[in-house]
Amino acid sequence: EKTESGSDADLDAEGRKRKGKKGLVRRRRLPTALVVTLDTTRARSQLDVVRLALKQLGRGWREYPHGRKTGSDMYWSVPAFSDYDDFPSGHPIINKLPGMKDMSNKATLSQALDRMHQLFPEAYDFFPTTWRLPEEFHQFCAEVRILKERRGKRYKPTFIVKPDEGTQGGGIYLLQDPHDVKSIGMVRPAVVQEYLTNPYLIDGYKFDLRIYVLLTNIEPLQIHIGREGMARFCTVPYQLPSGKNLHESYMHLTNYSLNKYSEGFVHSEDGDIGSKRTLSSVLQRLKRRGKDVDKLWKDIEDIALKTIIAILPEMKTYHHVVLPPGKGQGRPRCYQLLGFDILLTSDLKPILLEVNSNPSLKIDSEREVSPGVIEHVPSPVDEEIKVPLVRDILKMMKPQKKKLKSPTKVLDNLMVEKKGSMDDNSTD
Repeated sequence: EKTESGSDADLDAEGRKRKGKKGLVRRRRLPTALVVTLDTTRARSQLDVVRLALKQLGRGWREYPHGRKTGSDMYWSVPAFSDYDDFPSGHPIINKLPGMKDMSNKATLSQALDRMHQLFPEAYDFFPTTWRLPEEFHQFCAEVRILKERRGKRYKPTFIVKPDEGTQGGGIYLLQDPHDVKSIGMVRPAVVQEYLTNPYLIDGYKFDLRIYVLLTNIEPLQIHIGREGMARFCTVPYQLPSGKNLHESYMHLTNYSLNKYSEGFVHSEDGDIGSKRTLSSVLQRLKRRGKDVDKLWKDIEDIALKTIIAILPEMKTYHHVVLPPGKGQGRPRCYQLLGFDILLTSDLKPILLEVNSNPSLKIDSEREVSPGVIEHVPSPVDEEIKVPLVRDILKMMKPQKKKLKSPTKVLDNLMVEKKGSMDDNSTD
């Protein structure tokens, strides 16, 4: 039997064979003891990007899309940590942290940042003034009335209301009179923020930046900030908010989940143009305009770090309650990818809009091919950004390399692997 080096991903799905110059070549499957096993049972919409990342990682990784009886080294999950009923044995590595979903809710996050702003007003000046509804509705009305009295009749502030646990732009609306708050805010919990009317524009369009932040450890605190991210553009040219355009979601909201339905949405295979662009292409454009991109990036890094520091005390509490030290051999090692949404003002000051505990990792786009008929098509820009992101996360978080102690152990592992391949539902 001939063997061939390379990635398991190069083999076909049938019998571990492929055709080479000298005919059919069979390659021996690596024993489990030599590979990192990844459970993708709960990967859901992120399964495509995970599989492409595994393909780039090549040999030494093995996916178990239907689980593995003896447990896997790593687990990739879309649901939050709290959705796990129990933990697999053997110190598994899970891509969710206890409490992160709660801590990234808009109301909870704003409370944490408000506390830090009261203590360090100059350091924590990167978040819009925020009120939590409905409990702070009267305070909101009173403070807006005072601001109007101080600044005169010409002062017409605009505010944006966001459901506390809303996602993908659902339920968001703009208003200029506090008494126009709807059921989202008066019945359903929400936050209302001062709307930033002076965004930095590119070609006349408003945009924001999705920055990926990986929180790998809480004690000691360790975070990593991705150098590549996404710029998401509105699809209607920006105008100052007025009573006539407050309803124009495609002008004021950058969410892809909303703008993909706009006639102005531009699908592009190039990360430099279109309604979705790479972060690096936008930074290069700013640099060509003579902007201090290095300072901007440092400011963004500061926002990420200071935001994590603001929620860290509660995160530690969650972690110690759910995963107390010495809980046992099944205590998992946890980490989480976060999506920071950053808006740039006209003077290039980054402002944090929100933090997403489950940022989208989909690598396709929806395109209307005829009225009411939507098809999913590959998105080269998403793939360019997200596949390397997931690949690098898996590389960074993988367990230490397994070492075999003796040739006898190799034979034992091969035998176990052969038996396991009959029992486990796995794909390479």
